[in-house]
Amino acid sequence: MTNSESYILFIDESGKSKLTDAGDVFYLTGVIINKNLHTALSSYMISLKGKSGIPSDNNLHAFDLLENE
Repeated sequence: MTNSESYILFIDESGKSKLTDAGDVFYLTGVIINKNLHTALSSYMISLKGKSGIPSDNNLHAFDLLENE
């Protein structure tokens, strides 16, 4: 059985990557989406960035969206 669907994996990390420091936390998460959904999501994210005054080529952070509230 062959699956002709294509997917994209987005990975993000937060925290300290030096795992030898006691008590420090490192988070790694990922989201997998169907490649066909990528275009719609990209358009939405560009629109969201534009409404928030964030250049379309910058990474989006929750802080950037919430700091003006």
